[in-house]
Amino acid sequence: MAFKNVRNVGFIIEDLHHFKIETKFKAIISVNTWEHLLSPSIVLKNLYNSLSNEGILVIIGSQRWHYISIIERILPLSIKNLAWRLLKGRSNMPYPTFYYFCSKRILFVEAYRQKYELIHFSSLEGPPIWFAKIPPLFIMAALIMPILNRYHIFEGIRGSFIAVLRKK
Repeated sequence: MAFKNVRNVGFIIEDLHHFKIETKFKAIISVNTWEHLLSPSIVLKNLYNSLSNEGILVIIGSQRWHYISIIERILPLSIKNLAWRLLKGRSNMPYPTFYYFCSKRILFVEAYRQKYELIHFSSLEGPPIWFAKIPPLFIMAALIMPILNRYHIFEGIRGSFIAVLRKK
């Protein structure tokens, strides 16, 4: 049986564009939110102000140049809303995506401008979840994923990224 020390873990659910808090954190983890930010430079600044000296910001998100991200940006909102209505029973897509800071180059430039140090960036490709329902696609993806993940040339088009920034 594993135990987790939750005394030092806090969750804040708030609009990051207006995020202001007096507490300073040693680390902040953002998971699958970065692609949804309308003004990521404002959020980066707000998180910087919430980190202690040499605090760490870990960002996990979808990459801008992955084929799914490109399709997402190309499709008109009316088609996305129709898909949400048919598949989820909701009248519209509740999570708009922008992918503004979802590439290594753009994130590096903005992090440097805001006095962060990019200490790690990597990307990973995995098969879409729905591939599991279509065995031939899943097998094909299982064969292709190791190639996409092994060679540096594919870094910018893999599905997800993890970036670690340190407050200077």
